Amino acid sequence: MSEGPTAPSVITVVIPTFNHLPTLRICLEHLEAQTLTNFDVIVINDGSTDGTKAALTEIQQRSPFRLQVLHQQNAGPARARNVAIAHVTTDLCLLIGDDTLATPTVVESHLQFHCVNPDTKKAVIGWTQWDPVHQKITPFMQWYEKIQFDYEHLTAGRPVIWKHFYTSNLSFKTRLIRENPFDERFKSAVWEDIELAYRLTMNNNLQLTFLPNAVATHLHPTTFRQAIRRMRTVGRSERLFYETWPVARPSSHDRKMKICNLPGERPSLLHAVTFAVERLPRLVKPGKLHAMLLRSHRHYGYIESNP
Repeated sequence: MSEGPTAPSVITVVIPTFNHLPTLRICLEHLEAQTLTNFDVIVINDGSTDGTKAALTEIQQRSPFRLQVLHQQNAGPARARNVAIAHVTTDLCLLIGDDTLATPTVVESHLQFHCVNPDTKKAVIGWTQWDPVHQKITPFMQWYEKIQFDYEHLTAGRPVIWKHFYTSNLSFKTRLIRENPFDERFKSAVWEDIELAYRLTMNNNLQLTFLPNAVATHLHPTTFRQAIRRMRTVGRSERLFYETWPVARPSSHDRKMKICNLPGERPSLLHAVTFAVERLPRLVKPGKLHAMLLRSHRHYGYIESNP
């Protein structure tokens, strides 16, 4: 571990990583530019095969902050975060992704919130936007951002609920998550955070706040095909969530949901329509049709996961 700053650390940034070495490097570079300097960083390598392990050894030696590196066999972000949080020595913890680029005041903004709100049950999410510097933001990505996250409504004043527990830019009292860890049955970076937030809301009266000045950017170029694959994963994880928490299941009388689910129950139709839309990107701009197809693929993943 590098010597790092001499002042005692007050918050720890936890970053799980899996085969994202180029973006991880940029992520850590942005942490080097933070206005707050007395913080720790724990990077947990979730069984990467792209040279991450060797690279982290080199990065650790020259890191200007206290950097701890952990390794585990690939088991998913839920277990990775649990392992990392078990090594946190500060009272506060900030979770970001290995593709999250923190603007200079992110760590300080999270710290200031907790100084004013010391209650253990209070947590806070920052605002994560597409990164405009290291990637081209396509029309699909501009549209998809509203599907993937709910920041549009949060910035308009909509109440923050458990479904907004986004681990790309999220901080909490370390004790809260150490006593209520992520469910390691969730092997992908989908719904493992939402399940924890729902559990914390039901059992611990979690109070989540949106902090719009804690801005980070997301370096993750995404195509329609990649979004489809993610929605399949969402569907599989969603099934596990609702089997664990059946009371959270939405009403079966939702007409819009039923319509979107129909193609997902007919794979040949779903694949045919998806193929056609993929081949006509200039004629079919991202919109309701894309949203319906993504929901259909989500439902297909849900059905597909049935043992």
